[in-house]
Amino acid sequence: MGGVKSEKSVVREYAEAIIIAIILALFIRSFIVQAFKIPSGSMLPTLQIGDHLLVNKFIYGVKMPKTGWILIPWKDPQRDEIIVFRFPEDRAIDYIRGWLVLQVTPLKSKTSSFS
Repeated sequence: MGGVKSEKSVVREYAEAIIIAIILALFIRSFIVQAFKIPSGSMLPTLQIGDHLLVNKFIYGVKMPKTGWILIPWKDPQRDEIIVFRFPEDRAIDYIRGWLVLQVTPLKSKTSSFS
């Protein structure tokens, strides 16, 4: 006897494709890459107002979304890299800045030390 092949309806096929696309988009945005747009001139002349950036979220390590916990660290920011971070006082704001510091060296004086 010939095998009876059940066919999916067109609506079900489209629904499955859309659901898979949404899951993939959320995964990619949460763990791999995210798009940003430069809102102000604070990074002029390096980045212009309205420029678009794709940020690699893996470069400094794997983080849990929304918590910021680093599961697997890869490397630290290097000089002249553009970094994106959340403003500590308002976690809804993303800041885009250039990284200039190489290493913090403690300062010492005759009376006390600074770090």
